[in-house]
Amino acid sequence: MKELETLLQGRGVVRDFTFRQIERTERGYIYEVSHPDVPKPHYEVFLRKINRRFGSISYPSGEAFGIWAWTYPNLQQARAKLVELTRGETCPNYLAKRMFMPLKFASKGKILQPWKR
Repeated sequence: MKELETLLQGRGVVRDFTFRQIERTERGYIYEVSHPDVPKPHYEVFLRKINRRFGSISYPSGEAFGIWAWTYPNLQQARAKLVELTRGETCPNYLAKRMFMPLKFASKGKILQPWKR
């Protein structure tokens, strides 16, 4: 399995951006994202997602943000999200969809939270 590079140069719509891996766990990553025209970097946190077609880990595209990837203005908030992901406290929408479980019980209106123990 090919892991993500620790330093990436953007291509296409993110061509002038530099992505530098800050932290990595079994479940996710934090990358610092910088641009020469922007004084402060921002941080992208995302789940470790295996791309079976290419035998590698995928960096999220723009469509993944808010589903299995998030952006934060500072490292402290990004680390808090990574801890949440590592502990399994977040059940992203795409996981709920893959499990084919409804988010509400029709009979009693209770919220179904299969990721909570």
